[in-house]
Amino acid sequence: MILNAPAKVNLHLEIRGLRPDGYHEILSVVHAVPLFDRVQIRSLKEKNDLRVFCDPPVSGGQNIAASAVRMFRVRSAVDAGVEVRIKKRIPVGAGLGGGSSDAAAVLTGLNESFALPLNPGQLNELASALGSDVSFFLNGPAALMSGRGETIQRLAPRGDLVLVLVYPGFPISTAEAYRWFDEDKQSDRRISSCEDLKFQFEEKAPDSWTFFNSFQSTIASRYPLIGDIKKELAESGAELATLSGSGSSVIGVYTDHRAARNGYRRMWGRYPGVWLLVPLQSGGSAD
Repeated sequence: MILNAPAKVNLHLEIRGLRPDGYHEILSVVHAVPLFDRVQIRSLKEKNDLRVFCDPPVSGGQNIAASAVRMFRVRSAVDAGVEVRIKKRIPVGAGLGGGSSDAAAVLTGLNESFALPLNPGQLNELASALGSDVSFFLNGPAALMSGRGETIQRLAPRGDLVLVLVYPGFPISTAEAYRWFDEDKQSDRRISSCEDLKFQFEEKAPDSWTFFNSFQSTIASRYPLIGDIKKELAESGAELATLSGSGSSVIGVYTDHRAARNGYRRMWGRYPGVWLLVPLQSGGSAD
């Protein structure tokens, strides 16, 4: 089985404080985009055998996919040997959720391969245990994420948006970003309501959104290039320009296709990754 595992962008990411379990409480508006890793799953003859390969190799990047297989086996009582091969196109450490999307694709693919032993609720329980973004990729393409990211409220996807996605060429550790945020007194610590964010996303144009990313000032102070990219996207006509996740990718959101193409041309060739994307309108990782 071969599956496409999409990237995601955070149009809004609000850190609301530290939880008793040590995670941060967040509120985020997330949309899946057509930048895909390819995940191939095949059975092996030897029971309980597990092989995970990633191309290009990623330090530690195989662990979540392997964990997804192990957790699926325990919950489903399936003991078949499994090989997973991941062809990476989503940059690692870019705030685009590639590893989480790969894990969601593995869960979905295994469930389909073995005649659906787990129901959607059980898959979501596994996704929540694997990581904060994995649940979103089972339920995309657009959602309001809350809690530590495991609580998903689906949103109507936006078909009128065009995105320019810029990866500056260096990764940012999510754990480090949260540590910097906790230390940084200048971080954006506004509080929004779920109802307002949902209304804005589904009903209003991006130029009137009050969306923000709590990491923005913290990350830009350490990586000034992030602020430069955001400024250039805004100057090219982006109605919203913001960091995705904890970075390092920056997205420009447009409704004017000509302005989006101009923004793309302005960025293309200057950074290791630049994409002109229309957000996905259906499905999760296994579409």
